[in-house]
Amino acid sequence: LGWKLIRLNGKIPTDKYWPTNKFYPQDEEYEVPEHGNIGIQTGKISGLIVVDIDREEFLTSCSMPVTPFAKTGKGLHYYFEYYEGIRNSVGKISEGVDVRSDNGYVVAPPSIHPDTKKPYEWIVTPWDCPLAEFPKELVERLNDKNNITNSSNNNFDRNIPQGQRNN
Repeated sequence: LGWKLIRLNGKIPTDKYWPTNKFYPQDEEYEVPEHGNIGIQTGKISGLIVVDIDREEFLTSCSMPVTPFAKTGKGLHYYFEYYEGIRNSVGKISEGVDVRSDNGYVVAPPSIHPDTKKPYEWIVTPWDCPLAEFPKELVERLNDKNNITNSSNNNFDRNIPQGQRNN
């Protein structure tokens, strides 16, 4: 598939230089450390973007194209062709929906979620289905300045006392 794989301990890369490491192991030579997981570096380097959906309700408001996707410990990962200009984001598309692109990564099947202990499992494998184009609807949502989850006018920190934000 040409995806850059990363060894993980839970959800954390074991190699602190993972973003710049140029090693692309082949499936048959990739060994996961004991009790370890597998990550895939997203973005141009692997030719893919992943949409991480932790809120099932989102799928009722958005039509996802046929593309490889996996069940995670808490939701779903949808894999798409790389789309220039899409950046990593948390909640910009919708609450509980994150995007992983350049300099990002995702935990991949057959990893085990460190909190829920549930396995990551392919629902539609990348061997059986090509990556779909990144949906225009999601590009529009990411670029929508009026989207409350994408707006700098939110009031989330307004009631947090000075010095208490990162506690």
